[in-house]
Amino acid sequence: MLPTADADLTDRDPGLPALRALLAPEELRDRIAALLPAAAELPRSVRIDRLDYRPAGGSARAGAVLEYADRTRRVTVTAHRPGDGGPGPDRSWSPAGRPGAGVVDVTELTDPGWPGVLADREHGLVVTAAADDPGLPALRHFTAGPERFAPLPGGRVRTLRHEPGRRWSGRVEDAAGQPRYTVRCRADGVNVAAHLALAAAGVPVPDLQRVSRFGVLATRWVPGGTLGALLAAADPAVGDALAATGELLARIHAVPPPRELPESDAPPTAGAAARAIAALLPGLTERATAVAAACDAAARHGGRTGDLMVLSLGACTADHIAAGERPVPLGLDRVRVAHPAEDLAEFAAGEIAAGRSAADAPERVLGPLLDGYLSAAPADGAAAVRGALAARTAGALLRRAVLPFRRREAHWPELTAGLLAAAETMAEAGTGPHVLSGD
Repeated sequence: MLPTADADLTDRDPGLPALRALLAPEELRDRIAALLPAAAELPRSVRIDRLDYRPAGGSARAGAVLEYADRTRRVTVTAHRPGDGGPGPDRSWSPAGRPGAGVVDVTELTDPGWPGVLADREHGLVVTAAADDPGLPALRHFTAGPERFAPLPGGRVRTLRHEPGRRWSGRVEDAAGQPRYTVRCRADGVNVAAHLALAAAGVPVPDLQRVSRFGVLATRWVPGGTLGALLAAADPAVGDALAATGELLARIHAVPPPRELPESDAPPTAGAAARAIAALLPGLTERATAVAAACDAAARHGGRTGDLMVLSLGACTADHIAAGERPVPLGLDRVRVAHPAEDLAEFAAGEIAAGRSAADAPERVLGPLLDGYLSAAPADGAAAVRGALAARTAGALLRRAVLPFRRREAHWPELTAGLLAAAETMAEAGTGPHVLSGD
């Protein structure tokens, strides 16, 4: 039986019957079983680890993990309205099988355990190997010749993140199981302008290995754990690592944005984030809309006092910072031009969402990281961050409020409500009379 909030979603969208299967892994496994060829093996379990539901577009798309006795496989599952044909690969596909000697093993992405595509047209459900996601041709390009990007005889690909139709990232391990390369595939192509600009300015970045015009980027693996792992373990060295990360952000913000930087992948607006929350939990509509309005008001006030735009990481969280001998930003495919407070706000929101910090003032959430940033940032950048940090953190929390649903976390309605409450607290702190009046 579906939890109440999931059942309510399916009741509000009866024209998308396969949505129920994406919300109930056991039912999805039963649907796959009914579609499998007679000789195919049924996975022991099916788990959705990323779900993108668009009620206005009449579709839902998910990245799923199939667990077999001796292997794990990745697939893309799409729910569409019956009768509209639905999505599908633009070529026929046959499983690659186990790789031979000297070949990088990509079967996690190419061989789900059956040949071709599973399609239930009556109920509007399509299941494909992850590599055959029609919205992410870059992944198909990578899996067709992985040795071009990661020359590791006997190596193996393991998925780190899969957002069907948008992006995939993974690591390539050598024959001994040690990570050697990171590979990223994007639907809208890759651009290394920021990567090159940061490297030229002396900012540590992952070493480029290969770039493809089809949207594939390979870099050398950065050894050591992430800042997120240090924080989760309450490592005694985390204070110094946070301060060094703040200084790193100040250095990144000081690099002039290259002209070749694409104007893409900007986060959703506060209004769009509020509408996404309302679509999932209508009872939160009024509160989410109010937070969005407060964020917009704060942004307009910032415009009156002068816009300071810098090179921003775009995905600045503790899990996107390598914390070895020195901090290194990982995943530069979302770098864009933004207000300098955005990176710090994203970091603070990420810590609150991860449960490693209470929904406190962002200055206290950031602690040594903010101290490190302010010590290295120019006066105008430091002032801009101080004045906008609370409101920007409110916006970042509002955008994050839908992630528990998309990640299919247990108790996602409560987690979403909690993140919205944290956003309300930040919005109130960032849009008080002293901000809105300009005093």
